[in-house]
Amino acid sequence: MGDTPSTLNHEECDTTKYEFPKTIDGFGYHFVDDKLLSIKDGRPFDYQVSEDMEYNQKHYEKLGEIITEFVYEQMLSSELGLLRVDVIPEDERKRREKCQGCNEKDQGELKIQGQNVGQCDNELEMEGQNVGQGNKEPANVDQSNTEQSGQIPEEMNENKEPLDSQVIAEGHSENQGDNGGHLEGQEVGEGHLKGQPDDQQQQDLLAESKDEDKQDQSEAAENTDAEIPEQTSDTKNDDQQPIVSPIQSEPDRYGFIFISKDALICDKLLILVHGSGVVRAGQWARRLIINEDLDKGTQFPYIKRAKEEGYGVIVLNTNENFYTDSNGKKAYYKGSRSPEDHIYSVWKQYISKAAAKHIAFVAHSYGGICVMELCIKLELESISLDRIFAIALTDSVHSFWHQQSQQVVEDHFKKVACNWVSSDLPLDKEIDYGYGREDCKLVSAGHEKHEWTSYSAFDSVFKYLKEKYQQRTKEMEENDEQTGQKDMDQV
Repeated sequence: MGDTPSTLNHEECDTTKYEFPKTIDGFGYHFVDDKLLSIKDGRPFDYQVSEDMEYNQKHYEKLGEIITEFVYEQMLSSELGLLRVDVIPEDERKRREKCQGCNEKDQGELKIQGQNVGQCDNELEMEGQNVGQGNKEPANVDQSNTEQSGQIPEEMNENKEPLDSQVIAEGHSENQGDNGGHLEGQEVGEGHLKGQPDDQQQQDLLAESKDEDKQDQSEAAENTDAEIPEQTSDTKNDDQQPIVSPIQSEPDRYGFIFISKDALICDKLLILVHGSGVVRAGQWARRLIINEDLDKGTQFPYIKRAKEEGYGVIVLNTNENFYTDSNGKKAYYKGSRSPEDHIYSVWKQYISKAAAKHIAFVAHSYGGICVMELCIKLELESISLDRIFAIALTDSVHSFWHQQSQQVVEDHFKKVACNWVSSDLPLDKEIDYGYGREDCKLVSAGHEKHEWTSYSAFDSVFKYLKEKYQQRTKEMEENDEQTGQKDMDQV
């Protein structure tokens, strides 16, 4: 498998002195039964293709970048059926609404139940209706490769015109880790092996990252200070009608996510949050995608299962934080400068406006920190957490103490969250946290390696979600009965 340890300082590698293919086939590989195999001899990926260690690492990273594009395309395919939409911060959306000259006639804006919902190149369902294309002139789409580019099937367009699928922003290098204090090019923490860390170890977990971008034996990691970007608070609008956001005409300014077409109208909504580092939307661990198979390394099984169980799905892209502008300089996506910024913007733009009464999160590693930071911000804005009925974490490195969460947030986590941690204990075996510090429920993920936890805990996670949903709906029914009885007594 070419598992050779790397001692390079990869920040100092000259990425311009090597030229690599631009397709998976060009690298000499293809996916067969979800496994990445050599086209020539059918063998698994070989990391060591040269005696030049720097070349081997860059070869691996470049292949990983292409696989990211491949994962995006698969999520847009008919099998998974997701849509790619932009993440636009609240202040920018308000500015657009006030922009002079932006009217229905000129911009093809859509209105639903009297609300302006902006331009929409993709189609979304809302309250049982199909929300069609808003732009009068769709962008150019390569007709020869519509399925791979993520174009919406022609039969979905009433006018039989091709609908635009936003082109994935170019210029993203693999080591996009300097995202507002977020750990660079690495995955946070090894996780909890055979119990939980003490205070100092927990602090190290929050500051260090597990290098999931490299091969199994590459242990290099670097520390940065975590920065939580300030957000502009706004009033609670959870009871408003869902709003479909436009795809931007300037593709290099905003981050993006993937959502199911029914995400805004389903009664249940599942949000998937990956960890830190080079992974992007739809991925749990790039190393597993390359060295194992798609089921083990991607979120595809979660997306499929969620849709089967009646969930609307939102796939976050928390590490897509910056791009290279026309001057060759790094520029941050508005509303997605960091993972914490991204998840907050997605809540404001999509989740808070969705019809779902029942919201669940599945988050891996640093994704747990993002979910907790979101809850902290919502509590600061006096937004109830009651809609969040379940939080399934896989080797999360969140911390009540280090993140200075409010008591309300801690109580809610204890009520609805469970963390499947890396351990040599059997799957679902409850683990004593120890060290006198409180946390949500901890159980074994059934695997000792951090990056495997989301895959190994898959069935247990959905069993937990089902139990929490049933518990939540039962509580709501009992509350309705009590309210009805009180009303009767008053009469």
